[in-house]
Amino acid sequence: MGLSVERVKLLLGAVRQHRLYALFVLAATMGLRRGELLGLHWSDRVPLPPMAWEALKAHRGRQAEERLAAKRWEDHGLVFPTEVGTPMEPRNLNRLWASLRTKVGMEDVKLHDLRHTMVTLLLDLGTAPHIVQAVGKLGDRLG
Repeated sequence: MGLSVERVKLLLGAVRQHRLYALFVLAATMGLRRGELLGLHWSDRVPLPPMAWEALKAHRGRQAEERLAAKRWEDHGLVFPTEVGTPMEPRNLNRLWASLRTKVGMEDVKLHDLRHTMVTLLLDLGTAPHIVQAVGKLGDRLG
């Protein structure tokens, strides 16, 4: 079940300061599944809507700060690793999501629900239709 644009904007606004904000933006704007998000590498090349591009640029900067602050960083080239660079366990993302959605009063929203909101959200954000179409095809290829 997809979310309304208003609910997605409210949700993203509430998690804006979280270290994985960009993950949630990509879930909503790219329609990626949990495993696709956690397996995404910086070397992957995908068409990105402007909102996702901006979130990823900011995320990369935060990740560089985490790398410098970590006593030991294990680089796997992942976009969304743990705070020490290792692959994130999917169950840990599930627990994090459950905590965040409770904080914003959206207990009924599953992470996968963001996937079903992609087209509506991108068009509402003014994303060009050809980019929306390319993003949708990417999701079909990854799925």
